[in-house]
Amino acid sequence: MVSRETLERALAALQRIQEPEPPAPAAPIRLVPDVTPLPRRTPARIPGQRRGEAR
Repeated sequence: MVSRETLERALAALQRIQEPEPPAPAAPIRLVPDVTPLPRRTPARIPGQRRGEAR
């Protein structure tokens, strides 16, 4: 037979598992100042071909 203490511990453990987790706080959104330049895209270079060297 299982002791009352063992049953109470098992019940407490099950209740902890079934409790819903609190929702995660929303991530803060950091705004970038207007003076910050955005990164520029640089075109890919084709190996073996330079300006003025059309094949």
